[in-house]
Amino acid sequence: MSGLELFAAALGVIAVWLTVKQNPWGWPIGLVWRLDPALGS
Repeated sequence: MSGLELFAAALGVIAVWLTVKQNPWGWPIGLVWRLDPALGS
């Protein structure tokens, strides 16, 4: 795995955890997580 893939995986885990905790930061982090692969290609 590349560093970018590890970063995206970590963001995904954080976004899910924040969403479960109903933290408002879950949405922007989740959005960055989804855009991350598009920015790397």
